[in-house]
Amino acid sequence: IALIGVMALLIASANNLWHPAAMSFLSSEYPANRAFVLSIHGIGSNIGEAVGPLAAGFMLSTLTFGWQKTAIASGIPALTMAIVTLIVLLPKDRPVGDGAARRGIDAKTYLRGMWLLLRERTMLGLTLMAGFRSMAQSGLKFFLPFYIVDVLNLPYVYAGFAMTALLLGGMIAAPIAGIYSDRVGRRSVIMVSLTVSSVIIVLLTAIGDGKTFVFGIALLGFTMLAIRPVIQGWLMDIAPHSVAGSAISVMFSVQAVKSSITPALGGIIAEFYGLTAVFYMLAGILLLANLVVFILPRDVAKPSETAP
Repeated sequence: IALIGVMALLIASANNLWHPAAMSFLSSEYPANRAFVLSIHGIGSNIGEAVGPLAAGFMLSTLTFGWQKTAIASGIPALTMAIVTLIVLLPKDRPVGDGAARRGIDAKTYLRGMWLLLRERTMLGLTLMAGFRSMAQSGLKFFLPFYIVDVLNLPYVYAGFAMTALLLGGMIAAPIAGIYSDRVGRRSVIMVSLTVSSVIIVLLTAIGDGKTFVFGIALLGFTMLAIRPVIQGWLMDIAPHSVAGSAISVMFSVQAVKSSITPALGGIIAEFYGLTAVFYMLAGILLLANLVVFILPRDVAKPSETAP
């Protein structure tokens, strides 16, 4: 069991190493279409999350592979794409920063860039807002099945449909939000999405019909999940190239910490006030995220790579 835990830790670490590097690379390759490109990146991972469990279940139940062979087979696509990525992207590898050696930048330059980034009001605000949005998303995914089964008294299949609808809504809307934000700006797209998401969450508590509720969840995914690449694109707009990957890592870390709070906080509220009150809490968290966006400066300037 301990060995399986260590292997799971390595898999999670590899995932967290991949995303910051991939996002900073895509951002530098497509500076005029950052949010759209990052939305495509997100769609790829969402498809993997949706197809992976289905494929594993098929191998376990139909092909009688057993868990060990299924685990090995599940690793083949990752290994294959690692080789493809190495062949395709290695020729495009280039130095980070002006005049830097191919090995990267020195520690002093890196720490200076991180200090400049962390001093940025927009960076701190974006990270805080992204954390609130992740809290709402985490809480929704955690408590939604309980709400459907225990409050609406619907069959378990509706919980599955709702979770799938949430994911599909985000997948469909992410490229749309990305393209629009690349053209008109990040701030307005995020504010509208967070406001509409808050309203939808509150309205969901008044719906008792299963099909209508699932449709509402799809709309919520369309608005709330779609802005993730927009937030990431905004962060890449302000992050110095030399620390772009670290900027994403900082945001991911804050999101992970704040998301871990939601199940415990929501559980306490559900214990005393019921599951419906948890949805009101999630709507309030999104309003807090929107308030942070509202006070962020409208004009965003990228910090200088060499400023003292």
